[in-house]
Amino acid sequence: MIIVVSPGQPIQTAINLAAPGDTIVVRPGVYTTGLTIPVGKDRLRLQGAGPGKTILENTGFPSGILVLNSDFVTITGFTLRGYNQYGVQLQDANECIVRNNIIEETTGEGIFGHGIGIGGSGDGHLIYDNIIRANRFNGVHIEVGTRHAVIGNEIKKNMQHGIEIIGDYSLVAENKVTDNSERGIRVDGNGHWIVKNEVCGNGSHGISGSSDEANNLFVFGNNSSGNGSDGLSVFDSGHVIVDNTFNEDEGHGIFVSSNEALIYANEIERNEQTNVNASSSFSLSLVLDNDIKKSEDEGFDPVGGDANRFLFNRIIDNENTGLPIDNGTFNVVDNNVIEDNGESGIRLQPTAENNAIRSNKLEDNKPYDIEAQTPADDNNTFDLNKCEKSLPPEICS
Repeated sequence: MIIVVSPGQPIQTAINLAAPGDTIVVRPGVYTTGLTIPVGKDRLRLQGAGPGKTILENTGFPSGILVLNSDFVTITGFTLRGYNQYGVQLQDANECIVRNNIIEETTGEGIFGHGIGIGGSGDGHLIYDNIIRANRFNGVHIEVGTRHAVIGNEIKKNMQHGIEIIGDYSLVAENKVTDNSERGIRVDGNGHWIVKNEVCGNGSHGISGSSDEANNLFVFGNNSSGNGSDGLSVFDSGHVIVDNTFNEDEGHGIFVSSNEALIYANEIERNEQTNVNASSSFSLSLVLDNDIKKSEDEGFDPVGGDANRFLFNRIIDNENTGLPIDNGTFNVVDNNVIEDNGESGIRLQPTAENNAIRSNKLEDNKPYDIEAQTPADDNNTFDLNKCEKSLPPEICS
């Protein structure tokens, strides 16, 4: 059944009368109201005439549209503006669709003021093709659940994070997340996919996991630039970081404090701090076929990490050392191109031991292509490296 609401008629009355699966069509106009879709309205579709045409504005309501205990609800075609807590709130609901809306200028009460908020319990929501901007806290704030999909949205100029997700196994894909006051995308939990987003000009990290509870992230095909801290910051373990661009961020391109990471085919250039910076917990990881260039500090600093493999990377024209293996053990460094770095191409301090440095091509690094400080020159393996100058000289072939 289709129920049509025109300006001057109460939308809430139409919702109360609707049966599960009905469509409520709200004609163009400005409606100063807040709406609640209560329990028993599964599969309801609330359809405006389009963003900028059907406008819901706050006159003292906490939320523009609250879905409470109903599943498979669709909300589409509205501008929601100026609410106290949420533009759209999904509370104890499942599998809802919020698409093709403008959600803006929530004012904030206490800890609230999000564009879209998901809370209570609930799984499987789709947030698709919305403009979410200038809200008091987060653009999208997901507190619970699994299998959420945040796809194809423009999320900008929110006063905290662009997207914040707490839960497991959600997809964040093809969003433009720009100019938010804090982080662009922040996730907590296990197994999130962060795919093909543009994350630029945010006040803090572009993409980040929480410091202790974000595991097994899949970060693929994103473009991060001009953020106020690291392009990507991840902790814990099991991250897959593939085919991203991290350029001109004010911190590191990637900061990784975890083990069992795969860092493959990324372009990491011109960041204000070390292009890729790890921590002493960085171990059992594969760093393969990355372009790591023109940092204002070091190229890739594993900070004493152990049992990592660095293969077929291009580490070029960084202002400091290309690849310092200062305190690490059991690392394999094979077949990399390391050139034109402002300090040594590869550096091993005295405590580095049992590392294999083999078949790398190094030139025009200053002052050495390979620098191994005694006793690291005896406690590590150097085979078939093509380089011009080293300390000691015999470790170049």
